[in-house]
Amino acid sequence: MRSNNIGNDKKRQVKVLCSGDVNGNFKQLIARIALVNQKAGPFDILFCVGEFFGPDNDENEKVINGEIDFPVPTYILGPCCPSTSTYYPAESVEFSQSLTYLGKKGTLMTAN
Repeated sequence: MRSNNIGNDKKRQVKVLCSGDVNGNFKQLIARIALVNQKAGPFDILFCVGEFFGPDNDENEKVINGEIDFPVPTYILGPCCPSTSTYYPAESVEFSQSLTYLGKKGTLMTAN
């Protein structure tokens, strides 16, 4: 993935991480990101493409309320199963500075 720097023709590589199912294991995901970031980073962005939320309502609420920070800007795609669909609003939303639900966006412009 490449991105243009504003104001010049130089291109900068954007390092992207992808994750499958998180299933509410947010602390485990954060620890894994930190480890991978240390070994091969820094990474610019993380896409979570599987089931993000899990069965622990309290942990899910912490994420929704922005109480849990992720070490890189993290984007989640959407519910995979009906049991967690209540945690996803109808439109895209920033749960925190480090976590965004993309909703039905077709295009996303990032800082990179």
